[in-house]
Amino acid sequence: MTGHKVLPTQIFDALDPYAFSDAAFGAVGSLLRDFEPDGKGGFRLDVELKPEPGETRLPKPPLP
Repeated sequence: MTGHKVLPTQIFDALDPYAFSDAAFGAVGSLLRDFEPDGKGGFRLDVELKPEPGETRLPKPPLP
């Protein structure tokens, strides 16, 4: 099937003390981001997602 490559969208808080040690959700550096307070009691994160052309292939667990 032609379409777009799968784009992982898990993003983790760079200030989370468990980001690297959590066995289930341990994050790599490229997935760590700084969340900014939004002034309304929540947080904001601006990211740009760029789908790449390619074969659409749904991953099967465990993910690489």
